[in-house]
Amino acid sequence: MVQLIGIFEGMKPNKQKTPLLFIIILVLISVNLKAQYFVNGQDPASIKWKQIKNGQFQIIFPENYDSVAQYYSNLLQLVSPFVSQPYNPKLHKISLILHNRTTTSNAMVAIAPQRMEFFEMPAQNTYPQIWQDQLSLHEYRHVVQENKMRQGLTKGLFFLTGEQGLAAVFGGFVPFWFIEGDAVVSETMFSNSGRGRSPDFLYPLKAQVLDKKIYKYDKAVYGSYKNFVPDHYQLGYQLVANANLNHGIEMWDKTLDLVARRFYYIMPFSVGMKKGTGTGKFSYYKKTMETLAEQWRKEDAIEEVDSVEMISLPQKFYTDYLFPNSLENGSFIVQKTGLNDITRFVLVNENGKEKKLFTPGYDFEESLSVADSLLCWNEKGYDPRWQMRNYSVIKIHDLKTGKTRKISSKSRYFAPALSPDGKRVATVYVSEKSEYALYILDAEDG
Repeated sequence: MVQLIGIFEGMKPNKQKTPLLFIIILVLISVNLKAQYFVNGQDPASIKWKQIKNGQFQIIFPENYDSVAQYYSNLLQLVSPFVSQPYNPKLHKISLILHNRTTTSNAMVAIAPQRMEFFEMPAQNTYPQIWQDQLSLHEYRHVVQENKMRQGLTKGLFFLTGEQGLAAVFGGFVPFWFIEGDAVVSETMFSNSGRGRSPDFLYPLKAQVLDKKIYKYDKAVYGSYKNFVPDHYQLGYQLVANANLNHGIEMWDKTLDLVARRFYYIMPFSVGMKKGTGTGKFSYYKKTMETLAEQWRKEDAIEEVDSVEMISLPQKFYTDYLFPNSLENGSFIVQKTGLNDITRFVLVNENGKEKKLFTPGYDFEESLSVADSLLCWNEKGYDPRWQMRNYSVIKIHDLKTGKTRKISSKSRYFAPALSPDGKRVATVYVSEKSEYALYILDAEDG
């Protein structure tokens, strides 16, 4: 603005040219301006949107998705008092946008403007939790965390800068492991499922601590390009749940109060933790990991493990071998991915030696099915125009001919499995109305 004033001050008065030049300059400097931080893409323009308003929530949803939207409306009113109770923030009206044309299994809570966005495709490899329940219990906890910032100095910052001020304090001073770990606690505490009850969710951190070592805090939080490090969901759940058990959930409540009211501290979150637990976040992390390691060693000592035969050879970097399919000659076809390699299909013989077969496209990593010389899997298919509309297509590769063919197009098929004779494919179908069915497809033409 100062530069624009300087430009106009140096001009000769001209009532006709000045307004036109002013408009041109405004257009040029406004090209890259955005109204919000997170824009995931556009839904198809053909969608007709509807809404449900129930006081605290505004549910925005595509036409013909009324039943699911109504379920969300009732569910959020039911769970919001429980999910928010530990922190007791002042609740504000919030919008929920439902996207049902995408095959993405995720959700987000954004600031500026504050809103929830749910992607309505449930993951095919998840734990037994109704997808709508899972998203509501997890994502609404993020809304509660953000609303907790609307107090003290941060509330004053909010009046001056809007939701950008909330985003700066929340994102800058609250660690990501707490944000997600606390939400995993919520989804577990207020349901009969949740990742906190899933061994598949817990074992990566347990394996790291027992088989490797307890990493330093920075490595555990920020990851590594050299070693496999469990994500902030797995780490955060253990750190948050351990504090709840030993110090009470009110400890986190007071810590968030301190961050919002005194964010000018160098590390307000660590200061709040020290008041609640007696140690800052670095010492608390180390102490918690040592306690868990002792507990897990005792559990590991009493487990009986049958003798196993190791097929794959040791790898220098962390590597996953997924969906092994045995062949008659004793070899295996598997999906291989790791820190130093992209996802690919490989043949592993009985001696552990590998032969690279080929690399798939954007693989959902849900299944790999093999019948004789045929390999079957599903990949993401993209809409050339709309980012919020994509697909899951099934592909079959013939090792004898080396050719890959697509047996479905613009489809929503998941976790395909070939019949033993390779003539049919069993697959999970998910409609745009969140209806589910098991389909049997012809392996030749779909």
